[in-house]
Parts: sequence; C-alpha cells; structure tokens
Amino acid sequence: NLGLTALIEAVALGDGSDKYEKTVQVLLDGGADPNLADRGGVTPMRHARQRGFHGIGALLFKARGH
Repeated sequence: NLGLTALIEAVALGDGSDKYEKTVQVLLDGGADPNLADRGGVTPMRHARQRGFHGIGALLFKARGH
C-alpha cells in the first residue's frame, strides 16, 4: 500500500494525456476527493502542477481542488 488514491495514481503515475484527463474526470464525477493528499501530504493538484499537466490541473481546479 503506497497510500495513493485512484485519483492520485491517475495524476502522479499517468502521462497527462487525454486518456488520463478522462480518467480523472470519471473519478471526480464518481466522488473522488480532489483535496485528499498522499502520505507525503501532496495533493492531486500539486502532483499535476509539478508534472505540468495543465488540463488535469484545470479539472481539479473546477472540482475545487487545491
């Protein structure tokens, strides 16, 4: 157990492509918490910013992610 949610895995382990943007949207639509951080305290938004995933960042922002 790496302490990662499905949402964090889609952001941190994905490649930021359309496929991963769609995955993030499905997870958010299904109720994934955009503010739930990993064990290190890193949120999905921060992972997206660090990786330069602007599309995913926009989805998280729209879902009120920090």
